Amino acid sequence: MPLEASLAAYQRGNTLLQSCQKALSDVEQQVKILNASNRLAPFQSQED
Repeated sequence: MPLEASLAAYQRGNTLLQSCQKALSDVEQQVKILNASNRLAPFQSQED
């Protein structure tokens, strides 16, 4: 693979990594709730 193509692939991978990390962080924040003892706990759905 030529150097330019390798650099482009690396940059694309880095962009995807950052996007995935942000998406994961956003989802984690959405499913956590503050419980009575002021500690974060995983969200428990009514279906569980």
